[in-house]
Amino acid sequence: MHSNRFVAVRTTIDGRDLAVISYHGFDRKSHGEKTQRGGLSSELRWLMDNYCGTDSALIMGDFNAQAADPEVQGRWCLSFATNEDYHRESHGRGFRVIPPSGHPGTYYWKPPDMQDAWQTLDFVVASEHLAAHVSCKVSLKLTGRPLVDALGRPSVSDHLPILGKVDFAQGAPS
Repeated sequence: MHSNRFVAVRTTIDGRDLAVISYHGFDRKSHGEKTQRGGLSSELRWLMDNYCGTDSALIMGDFNAQAADPEVQGRWCLSFATNEDYHRESHGRGFRVIPPSGHPGTYYWKPPDMQDAWQTLDFVVASEHLAAHVSCKVSLKLTGRPLVDALGRPSVSDHLPILGKVDFAQGAPS
């Protein structure tokens, strides 16, 4: 499946059905209003849920938002939970944000209250029952090639790759 904001594929890994979605959130320059970004995010969430069906799902990419921003966490937007106490199922299924360990993921944008240029806007979201079996980290190298220069500036893209692992062997449900 393809929309202008995400690309999705369904696959089977180790006998378990899995939907994988690469998502690109709405930027703040073209979509400055929170309500506009939230409404667009809600429409995309319905498309994602429809595509995933009952399969487990991993959603990753450039969210153009912090994990706690309304368009990511808001009940009527993407509705992705950021911690165990914050349960969201307005769309009929729960998802958890899996924050990457290591170096943050973008260089050119930062919230006004942040000092450092690198700020995590890239993260992985997993179906709630799958989240405990997923881990991810930001990588500073890809195939041995550094992705930041000696001054910490990006050498390829303002986003660093997130490498993830789904541990189906530890009992992640199908």
